[in-house]
Amino acid sequence: MIVVKLGGSLFDQPHFGERFRSGIEKYECETVLIVPGGGRFADAVREYDAVHRLGEETSHWLALHSMVLSARFLKLLWPDVEIVSIIPSALGVFILNVHAYFTQHDGVPHSWAVTSDSLAAVIATRTNATRLILWKSVELPAELSWSEAAECGFVDAYFPTAITDAKFEIEWVNGEV
Repeated sequence: MIVVKLGGSLFDQPHFGERFRSGIEKYECETVLIVPGGGRFADAVREYDAVHRLGEETSHWLALHSMVLSARFLKLLWPDVEIVSIIPSALGVFILNVHAYFTQHDGVPHSWAVTSDSLAAVIATRTNATRLILWKSVELPAELSWSEAAECGFVDAYFPTAITDAKFEIEWVNGEV
């Protein structure tokens, strides 16, 4: 199992779909589970929370719903890739309905400190994944620890905690290159 967190900020790039798809083709003989970031959909939830003081609990679940919109958007780009609510056992590429999964298997803090970065790490740990690939829109400076990366905003604040018991490799891909 390979878990790929696909940053929602990449959705704004005209050809990201083709670049991403060609980047994961090398894993076609494995199970690849895509955890889509919320992108602009999650940003809207953040803005509504700031304006209406929705609270972290409500915002958490709305943000997970935003990731469902991201999954459906990706399905439009890749019609042959299935959206799943449970962890697949078959080989192939799948997009996870993160809201449905965490409704059944919660166990993460409900706060803005937890984003799709940490959710992907939790899923990678739970599935005994061999690799977590963070496909994002920035380059990660090589010298940073994961705690420093969280402090600098490259990953969310909970990410160093989410990978505490990680037995998988973590790979960073700058999807804008």
